[in-house]
Amino acid sequence: MGKRIEWTDSAILEFKAEIDYHKSYSIGFAEKFRISILQNIDISSKNPYFGMPTSIDYVRCKSIMRRFTIVYYYKEDEDRISIFRIWDNRRDPDWKFKKL
Repeated sequence: MGKRIEWTDSAILEFKAEIDYHKSYSIGFAEKFRISILQNIDISSKNPYFGMPTSIDYVRCKSIMRRFTIVYYYKEDEDRISIFRIWDNRRDPDWKFKKL
């Protein structure tokens, strides 16, 4: 069993917005995106070190489909992983760490 997963409000909004955006162009891609994100979050809950460390303490990133990044927080002495962002890498790369 993996760590408990918590989503921030902004991560939920970003996730839903990406799905809605991609649905308007391709329902198949939107579903592929949704499944890929959820599978990788599940893997991260079982192996919190799955993502790459960042310059911010306890914050890790995992690239998905080369186009998106999951930004999450994990600290060894806690039983949870907090999902901060579902980031489209075509946007300003520095912005994904703001407001963490």
